[in-house]
Amino acid sequence: MNEPDDLRKPSLKSQEIPTIECRRCGAENYANAVLCWICQSRLHEEIGSDAKMTRDKPEFAQQPSGVYANLLLCFLIPALLVIGIGLFYLNVTWFVYFVVFISLPLLAIAVGLRQALLSTNQDIRSAGEILTPIYLVFLSVFGTLGIVVLVILAILALVFGFFAALFEMCTNMSNTGR
Repeated sequence: MNEPDDLRKPSLKSQEIPTIECRRCGAENYANAVLCWICQSRLHEEIGSDAKMTRDKPEFAQQPSGVYANLLLCFLIPALLVIGIGLFYLNVTWFVYFVVFISLPLLAIAVGLRQALLSTNQDIRSAGEILTPIYLVFLSVFGTLGIVVLVILAILALVFGFFAALFEMCTNMSNTGR
């Protein structure tokens, strides 16, 4: 009668799973087994109680999240557009200064932080995770002040326009004699 090993193809023999011998009972077990199939004793030595077990993913498995990185730009670009449009309608010169001295540097910093957050290098990503909240606080303060200044300028423009129109009406009346 044929043995089962004799019936196997030669290519299958080379793919056999490695085995280890149990230290307690001597039974052969698969190398990846945790417990012996006979006596149920541990096959591999445990990590000492002093050793710290971590659940960190290996570096190749840590995928940076693009959501947080992209949110930064998704909120910054519309805010800069709204403030820029407001400045453009108030005074074109202010708009040019705003674009050159405020918008472009803020966008450059935001793009740099986005790249840091998406980096595969852990040190660069950690620096980005530390600097991004600081940048967001700065943007919140800057955005709030920018909106307050724009509202004040818009109110001043409306008041100035109202008084200019009133003055024009008054001076036109005296010229016509009415």
